[in-house]
Amino acid sequence: MSEPEDWTEKRVVNAHYTSAKASFGAKLVLGLPGQLGVKTVEKAMGGLWVGGTAYLTDHSVEFHANGLNKLFHAKGSIPEVIVPLSAVTEVVFRFGVVTKIVDIVSEEGTLSVRGYDMKRFAAAIEAAVASSQTGTGGPGGT
Repeated sequence: MSEPEDWTEKRVVNAHYTSAKASFGAKLVLGLPGQLGVKTVEKAMGGLWVGGTAYLTDHSVEFHANGLNKLFHAKGSIPEVIVPLSAVTEVVFRFGVVTKIVDIVSEEGTLSVRGYDMKRFAAAIEAAVASSQTGTGGPGGT
């Protein structure tokens, strides 16, 4: 999936996936010790953090995995995520070691992203959600 044309905020982040699985090629590169390390981390964190970009648009919050992660994860195990702002029920800013975490909670589940300057990203998401729910349509209005 390509970058949305109408993004208003953009962050390089890691998104938490419970479905992420290593590709065959990644398993070959990692070898058995690397695979065991990944399994240990996955078990401890309840999934894996996948690198990519988070976008905020007037209509959604999106996560797109970067090319390297797409290469090293099994096809379909790290799908692109699009959360319509109208479906967001809560935005939670929380502590993370080194980088902070934002949970975008919706009717479908939770998209957790971590990166730098996340407090401002969370505030922008909250403002966009409020605008979408009041019908003002964000910065450009409707």
